[in-house]
This record gives sequence, C-alpha cells and structure tokens, in this order.
Amino acid sequence: MSALDAVRRALIARPEIADAAVLRRDGRTVAYVVPAEPGSPAEAREKASGVAPDAMICVVRRIPYADLGALAQVPLVDVGTLPAGVGLRPVERTVPPLRLSDADAPVPVGVAEVADAGDSGVPAYAQGPSLVVLPGDPATVTEAIVRAAERFPELGVRTVQARGETFVTYPELLDRGRRVLTGLRARGLGEGSYAVLVNADLTDYVVAVWACLLGGIRFVTVADPGGSATRSPVLDKLIGAWRALDRPLVIGGALTGAAELYDEPGLTTAVVSQLSGHEPADGLHIPEPADVAMCALSSGSTGTPKIIQVTHRAIVGNALSSRQVDLIRPGEASLNWLPFDHVAPVVMFLLRDAVLGCDSLHAATPWIAESPLRWLDLLERHRVAHTWAANFGYRLVADALRAAPGRRWDLAHVRTMLNAGEQCTPPVIREFLARTGDSGIGAQTLVHMWGMAETATAATAKFLATEHSHRRILKSSLGGPLRQAGPDVPAGDCIEFLAMGGPTPGYRVRITDDEHRTLPEGRIGRFQVRGARVTPGYLGNPAANAEAFTPDGWFDTGDQAFLLDGEVTITGRSKELIVINGEKYYCHEVEDLCGTLDGVRSGLVAACGVPDPRTGSERLAVFYVPEDAGTAEAGGRIRRAVGTRLRLSAAYVVPLAEADFPRTTSGKIQRTALVARTVAGEFDRYAEQDELTVPACAYRPVWRVTRSAALPGGPVRTLVFADDQGLGDAWRDGEPGAVVVRAGTAYEQNDREWTIDPAQPAHWRRLHAGLTAAGLLPQRLLYLWSYLGDSRLWPEIPQVRTDLARCGAHLLSALQTFGGEPELVTVSRRLRRVDGTEPVTYPAALTATLTGVRAAEEVDAPARHIDLPGDPPDADAATLRRALGDAAGRGGQVAWRGGQPYVQALEPVREPAPGRDALRRGGRYLIAGGTGGIGAVLLAELAGRYDLSLQLVGRRDPGTDPLLRAFLDELTAAGRDVRYDRADVRDADALHRVVHRAETRWQAPLDGILHFADEYATRTLAEEHPRDWADGDVAKISGTLHLVRLLSGRAGAELVVFSSLLGSLHLAGTAAYGAGNSFADALVEHLCAQGVRARSLAWGLWDGIGLNRDNPYRAAVHRRGALTVDGRTGALLTRLALRNPPGTYHLGWNPAIPSVAALVDTVEDLAAESLIVLSDTAPEPADPGHTLLAERIGTVLHAVTGTRADAGRPFYELGIGSIAMLQLHARLEEELHRPIDRSALFEHPTIDALTTHLLAADPAAARV
Repeated sequence: MSALDAVRRALIARPEIADAAVLRRDGRTVAYVVPAEPGSPAEAREKASGVAPDAMICVVRRIPYADLGALAQVPLVDVGTLPAGVGLRPVERTVPPLRLSDADAPVPVGVAEVADAGDSGVPAYAQGPSLVVLPGDPATVTEAIVRAAERFPELGVRTVQARGETFVTYPELLDRGRRVLTGLRARGLGEGSYAVLVNADLTDYVVAVWACLLGGIRFVTVADPGGSATRSPVLDKLIGAWRALDRPLVIGGALTGAAELYDEPGLTTAVVSQLSGHEPADGLHIPEPADVAMCALSSGSTGTPKIIQVTHRAIVGNALSSRQVDLIRPGEASLNWLPFDHVAPVVMFLLRDAVLGCDSLHAATPWIAESPLRWLDLLERHRVAHTWAANFGYRLVADALRAAPGRRWDLAHVRTMLNAGEQCTPPVIREFLARTGDSGIGAQTLVHMWGMAETATAATAKFLATEHSHRRILKSSLGGPLRQAGPDVPAGDCIEFLAMGGPTPGYRVRITDDEHRTLPEGRIGRFQVRGARVTPGYLGNPAANAEAFTPDGWFDTGDQAFLLDGEVTITGRSKELIVINGEKYYCHEVEDLCGTLDGVRSGLVAACGVPDPRTGSERLAVFYVPEDAGTAEAGGRIRRAVGTRLRLSAAYVVPLAEADFPRTTSGKIQRTALVARTVAGEFDRYAEQDELTVPACAYRPVWRVTRSAALPGGPVRTLVFADDQGLGDAWRDGEPGAVVVRAGTAYEQNDREWTIDPAQPAHWRRLHAGLTAAGLLPQRLLYLWSYLGDSRLWPEIPQVRTDLARCGAHLLSALQTFGGEPELVTVSRRLRRVDGTEPVTYPAALTATLTGVRAAEEVDAPARHIDLPGDPPDADAATLRRALGDAAGRGGQVAWRGGQPYVQALEPVREPAPGRDALRRGGRYLIAGGTGGIGAVLLAELAGRYDLSLQLVGRRDPGTDPLLRAFLDELTAAGRDVRYDRADVRDADALHRVVHRAETRWQAPLDGILHFADEYATRTLAEEHPRDWADGDVAKISGTLHLVRLLSGRAGAELVVFSSLLGSLHLAGTAAYGAGNSFADALVEHLCAQGVRARSLAWGLWDGIGLNRDNPYRAAVHRRGALTVDGRTGALLTRLALRNPPGTYHLGWNPAIPSVAALVDTVEDLAAESLIVLSDTAPEPADPGHTLLAERIGTVLHAVTGTRADAGRPFYELGIGSIAMLQLHARLEEELHRPIDRSALFEHPTIDALTTHLLAADPAAARV
C-alpha cells in the first residue's frame, strides 16, 4: 500500500468523511475530501486536517474517478495563510434554468352554440318566505342563553385548541358568564357600555361573550395581534376600534407595550381569569329585539374600521332561518374553525347554537390550517351534523387529501357543509367532493350561502344538489346580457359560477345598475338586500350609512351578481373590496399606498381583486400610470410596498398609459373593466411567471465506479437468511460461526441452522425465542433471500409474486422480529443495470427500498444494500466478504462489478436527444389511472399535442364522480377520441377485455401504455403488515406487471410509467409507497436491457397536484433534495423526458441541496467551499448558533413555500398568504420546540432577522 493510499484509507475511516482522494499536486500532497454531511464541509475539513496534518485539505462535493484530473481545477486554499477578515463558507448553489428550444404550441379550441340568459325582461328581484317563529322561540339572544341552561343542560360549547379540548355546558357557561359580569360591573361597565374582546383563548372568549350579553354590554371582537411590541395591521385595527368606541375595556388580550406604542396611557385590559373571582351577577339585562347585541368591524386591513351594529332580532332571526331552511336542527352538533373576529362564527354558530339548542364546537384556526385533515377528524370524532368553511378551506382539504388518498372517515352523519365567506368556485367544490365521497360527503351535503356582517350573515341559500347550482357563462357576454355556455363550449371560453340560491326567510334581494335601478335578470349589477336582519347602520358614521343604504332603504352589499330564475349568482367582489383567502382589503388602501411611491403617478392607481381559479379566492392586481421613466423600478417598488406594508403578494403589477387608464366621466376608476381585461388574458405578460424555461432538475440515475477502501473490523455474530442459489452456503464456508435461516414449509432447528415457513408469524416468534435461548441473537442480519435467479423477459406473474414475497414481506417480518438493534445488510443479484446491458432482477428493488427506509427509521442501526454481479456462488461470496469490509457504499447502496464498487450518481438531462419520441403522433394509448393528480394535468396537453386516441381505465365511476366527469368532459371537449371504462389495473382479465374492445374499435393495436395508477400510504415499518406485502396486489406493483404483460404481444408498443422519487429517497414512513415505485423503476430498467422501449418518470413534488405542503413528508422530501414543480413545469419536463432515450428519469431533484450536488455526475463546480469576506477589518468569529438556527428556519420555510430563500429575502416576496403564514408559524414552533409570537414573522420578515430575534429572546434556541 502506498503512502497516499494509507492516508486515503485513514481519511475514509472517519465517519465525517464519505470519500477521499489523495494526490500529488504542484509538489504538495492534497487530500480531496467529500463530507459525509454534504452541507457541512467545515467539519470534514477539520477532521481531515487532524488525520493528514501535512496535506493541503480541499473539500469537494464528489470525487470524479473517471476524470481525477478535474480535481486540479479546484482552487486550493491554505486556511492558515488567509488574511484577516477572510474565511471559507459552503458554496451556495442555485437551480439553474434550462431553456427549452421547442416552445409549446397552443391546443386548438372549438366553438359551440350557447343559450341566451340575459335581457329576459323579468326584473332581477326576488323575495324569500316569511320567517317561521314557533312557540317557545326566544326573542333575544340574552333570553336564549339563559333558557339554554334550563332547556339544554347536557349541551354546551366545546373548544379545541393545540393544548387539547374543553367542554363547558350551557349551565356552566351561564354561571361563569354571570361571575365575569360581576367583575365587569366592578370595572364600571353596564348596560349600553362597549367592550373589545380579543380572541386569544377560545374558551375564555366564549365566557366573555356570555358575560357581555347577560349585562347588555355591546362587544366587538378583534383578532389576537400576537404581540404588541411593534405596530402591525391587526394591532392597528384593534386600537382603531378601541378609539372609535371611546376607549373601553379590552378583554382577553395581553397588550403590554401598546399603550406606549400608540401614546394611549388610558388603554386598560383584563383577562377572564381576573374577572371570574366573583359571585354570580343578579339583575340580568332584559333587552328589546331591536337593541344592539354586538358589533363587528368592517373589512379592511389598516386604519379605523367601520363598526357594524348587529341586533338581537338579527341574531335570533338568523338562527330561526337556519332551522327553517334545514341547515341545522335542534340537538345536532356543529363545528366552526374560523376565527371569532369574523361575524359568521359568532352569529351563525356560537349564538345560533344557543338559540336552537345545539352542541357548538369551535376549533382554533391555526390548529386546523396547519393540518387541514384535522377538520375531518373532528367531524368524525364528535358526530358533527353541520360545519362550514370559506372556499379556501375546502381547497386546503382537497389538497391534503390528494397527498393522502387512502385516508377515509365515517362522515355519513354530516348533513350540511356550508361554503360561504368568499367567492365559491366549482373546481374547488368538485375536487373536494371527489376526495371525500368515500367518506360519505356528497353533493347533497354542500350548501352555498351569501351573507355578510351587515346582514347578520346568510341572506341567500342554495343546496348544491338542487337544479341550476352551476352556471356556465360565455366570457364574451360578461359586459352585457349574459349568454349561458352550452356543454360543448371549451372551458377557456366560459366561466363557471356557483349559484347562491334565492333569499332566505325574511329577506328580499335585487340587482341594480349604478343608479340603483333594477336590472332585468341575466345582467350583472350591484347586489342589494333588504330585511329585518340588516344592520341599523354603522355606529357613529353617517357618511358610511349614506353610502351603504340607497334612498329607498336597500342595503348595497358591494358585491356584483346576477339573478336567473329568482336565484342569486355572485360573480365577484365589487370594485371597492378585495377578498384574499377570506381576508378583506379595501382597494383604496392599496391605491393610497402605491400612489405615494416614486415613479407612480398620484391618483392614477387602481387595485383590484382578480379571480384565482386554483384557490377559489382572489389575487391582487395593481394597475398604475408610471412617471415618464422607470417603469420596471416603479413596479418593483409596488410589489415591495404591498408586501411589507399590507403583507400581500401582488399577482399582477401592470403599467398603463394615462389614455388607457379607465375612468368614468365623473372621475371614478372603472375597476370592473380592468378585472374583465385581466380575466380575458390581456395582462398575462405582467403576471409573475417564468420564461419558457424549466429548472435544470432532470437527471438519469447511473452507476459510477468508486474506489474501494478496506476498513478494520472484527468478527460479527451474523444471522444469514440463506438463498436458493448457493450464495449463503458459499459465504458460510468462510464464516463457521454464522447462524443460518432457510425458507421452507415447516419449522425445524438443527444446531446452528433453522428452517421456517416465513409466511407463518408463529415461526418468526419461535425463531427469535430459539436464538435467545441459545444466546445467538444476531449483531448483523445478512439477508440473502433477495439474491434471486435471472428474471425472464416478460414477467411470469406467479414466480414474480413468490420473489416479491421473499424480497418484501419476509424481509419485513425479519425486521419486525429482530427490531432496530442488529446491523442490516441485504443482498441482491444484478438488481442494478451498471453497464446498461445486464438483465435486472427487479423484484429485489423492494429489498433495497426497505433497507433504506429501515436506515431512516432506525438511525442508530446501520443498514446497507449490496448488489452482486451474479457470478458463480463462490465468486459472489468472495465479493460479498470484500464488500462487507469496505467503506464503499456504507450506510447506503453499492453495486459490485468486476471487483470494483459502483455507487449511484445523477447524470443531467440537458436537451431533448435526437431520435424517436416516446409518443407517436396520431397514436393509440391505454391510460391506466391518470384521471387525477399528475394525469389530470398532463393528458389534455399530450392528447392535443400528439393528436392521440386514448382508452382510459380506472376504478372510479363517472356517473357518481363529478370530478371525474368534469375531467372527461374537458378531455373530450375538442372532439378527441377518448373513452373511459371502469377497470382495475390489478385485474388482468378486465384489462385484456378493455384493450381488446379498444383495438377492435380502432382496428389497430395499441401504440403504448401510460401508467399513472398508484396508491399512497404512510406507515412506519413497525406499522406495516407482512400480509399486505405478501399479497403484492397493489396498484403500482401488480398494475405494472399486468400492463407489461399487455406489451408482450404488441411489438413496438412503448410503456411510460409515472413514478416517484420516494422510491429513491427512502424516508421514514414511506416503505410501501417507495417500494412500489422503486419496483416499477427496476422493471423498466429490466425491459430496457432487453430492448423493450420503456420509460419511468420518477417525480419529486407537484405543487397542489401530488404531495403538498400539508403532507407530513413534504418538508422531509424538500430537505432531502426534491423540488416542487407546478403543472406547467411538470408538463414541460415530461416532454423533455419523452424525447430522450428509454430508461429511468428522475424529475425534480434540487441541485442546490448539497446532498444532491454530491451525486451530480459532472466535473464542473466540484468545490464545496468558497472564500468570503467576513468583515472589512478584524474578523469576528461566526456564531454557530445563528448559522444553525438560520438553517433550520430556512428548511421550514422551504417546506412551506417550496422556495429556498436567501437569508435576507423578505417573506412577502415569496408570496406567502395568510394560511401559509399560519402553517409556517406552526411548523417553526414544532421544529424549534418553543412558542413563537406570530407577530415575529411579520416584524422580522427574513431568515436572518427572525434568527436574530429568536436568539435575542432565548440564546439557547439554536440548541433545542
């Protein structure tokens, strides 16, 4: 052994160093080291310096053994000679763009007949039925909560927060409310007084509401600002309301510092616990129905809000109306999870339930938002009959269920689910129903209502399952008489609305023009309402009242709508208000802010809410007239200003010439016209979007030679699972102390050898007991049952199932039997296609995946997989002995060929290669799955581009599945040859029948198969059941086998499998899903080695399509190096892969992550460190705590946003909305194991600033 080799061996023996090369360069010894933790080069440098003190140390991302000369291009840095203020840091990598040379061609759209809807001559006016009042119904809310304690003593209010659940019965609430009332009276509050309630603790808030109602104290609710050290929009709103109400007592909020911050020394606060220590109050308030019971704050994010008065009559009337339309019935349970500072949770749930006698459940908004499926958990657990959310809430659940398609709930008891609070959109509702149908939710459950605080919530109602719940309107008719789109009109030419129904009992509605003249049905205009529940007016604000109420007494809602057949359809917010994820913003707030910026003409700014079909909410668009120069700079200032000041992300920032800035003759901005032009696509070039590029994230997995290095070691007590090929016996000849287990049909034991039936759980228990009794419990499991014979070209299903059981189910049994203590070494034979020609024993892919997942779940127990070349048993046994004592592939996977180890690398895919495309123009294809998720995004684009005829198969029924029906309608809209049949890919006979019918119809054979079908489940190895693995009857494994068999008789047909990077990432809890995908990848490699044209496209994450931010593994996938791609990027990457040669493609690796960079098989950018100027003067030591905490915050931020942000980049530039901010806050608290003021994310809106803030508050934060 040479001296250089000895140094290399010593370096590799260090656990901090993954690989090393020691070379002579310019007369010096240079040690090139690869860190075991790719993001920590400093640690590798330090350890290498200790091992090789006389060598120059150079940290690199990988050793290019095929071209070691490339290492000479890496700069050498002598750390000891660096000048003051200069140091080294990890190289900061980015994801470079990959420009595609072939731009997308538009898919042609068709034209279809449409039916007229407008100018019917029928006035746009409708009147609801009279309100039914039954004997015993209360007249006021105070009467209702007093009587609830008598009539419904077993019912009450349950609150659910992060710390747990609390249930308070109506009698207990009455008692506690009376005690708090005594405390309030002691503070000088009485009938007619005002109070500000801060929604900080749900239970305390409810008690405070009861106290106020019992004492005639008119309360207004505000959100918890989360801190009062610095100003924020929520705190501004609280102080604005407090001032408008003449500075009353604030109940429930910790506002330390706010008095000084706002120069308000009279700011007084109290918490419920301080007010409760009294005797119950007597002499309760007896109001009149017309008296004001509570107040609500108008929408808007800053400044002084308007104060909406809500009467007892309105609240009780809303409850009785809900009973009359059968929204909820007395005795049922309801669930709300939206915050109490909105009026609906208070009026439509909390107080309504007391009026009617219902159990009232209220969950904390952040707790649900951070994990939306908790909503369904609560519905099931508490047998809830009625619940609600704004449209974005249904979207959150649909996204979460897309990532967890196997989850089910028993929700048949849920009678009604209300969608209200913002614009309701058909795509969101269709997908929600599709995802929850198996749990008992159907169209008959969904109810749409329109309402606002000024109308005491619901003024219209529509059950989704009733006629005309959807309205498809031709876009070109939006400015005049509406024309309903026929069924053949392409989706891009029309817009679909959900009807909100007719007026609820006691209400009248109408649609007018700007002069308050009633329009005919079928025209969009101002939506106005009238009824006894309408607010008596804004408190102390005659100007606002004059603007809101028409001269003839109608309330102008500010919404745009139309009437058809007496039913209201809301088309969007009016020009004065923008609704984003349920939060409302005044246009003038944005306009006033932007009008003060340099480069923007004052008074020539328009802010609008543009419908966002993806979320069902709105997006902010800002239109402005720039000064003579500096348009780009002005646009950037606008984005920064609305981000920092209003915490909004502008989707559009559009410069206009003054002549194009639309105004009426009176000078009013015509925002509706701007919205219509935006929806029509006129301003798409100003939207935040990429050029026709994709991230350079496409790779082919390849196997590259590495250098072996023997490691010192001693004897290890080994349990050998002996194979049928002779490897185990050959290996045992050199290991006489080994214990052997063989697979058989009966349990036998002879000295140090056992035979078991691995399908029998009792045999595994007896094996463990026998080894324990003999003192032979192993230190290492050497699993050779996955060392298989050669695979046939076309799978023989019975044999493959036997092999799958050996490679999956039986290994799982072994792991569950022996737990996480022994080292695990699994072995395969020709699993990896190293030279590109050898056959692949693809069933062993399950073994490799299980090994990787075991390493992730049992971090203290080593686990690795060794793939042998398939030489004669004696030769493979010798290779195995060498591999067991070699550093190559330790803790991972290694393939040995020709006496050399090979490890996996990633070969970049740069441009489409010349040659045959995977899809033939005009071809005929079987599509397995593909009606949801990735397939729903890709199929329309591929079918249009290649003019394909498609035969789809799936388990869903389009007759009962509205989401599937809509997808098929869209797919066939352009007259494409598309047919769907119900068939399960696990049923080979059914597949053959469908294909036979399709080929008979086409009078030609299949040209290929696209396999999307899959099932997603998250379970740890301890939670898995070997029986499920032994069956093998899962969509990805069994389906792939059956589809491959279909190819066997169709020469030239191609297979495209859509797979997942989770087959390679080996994350805890993903064994089953990962194994199915790695099996598909390996089978594709087997086919390619045999000359069959096949591709596997293994994906990272699809934004809002595949795994999403609510998936528990999303953050882990990001940390391990997978990108999130949107639908457009995914479609372009698919085309890139389809135009390259057959094989496996990994789409979505993030080369900016060090662990991925270490695998990229290039010789460019090998350096892992770069020089940095630490300061202009004397160097200051880096704060490792700051660095560590910043990295952890950045990881969480990346998991939530899908963006790896620079440490100084403001959060608002990442487009984080209110729900994402809640999720970011929750995940930071979970990751850092400490509470964090929610306001800190706004007050310190960069990674660096937040890190500094958290460390200042707790210097130990980084070490938690």
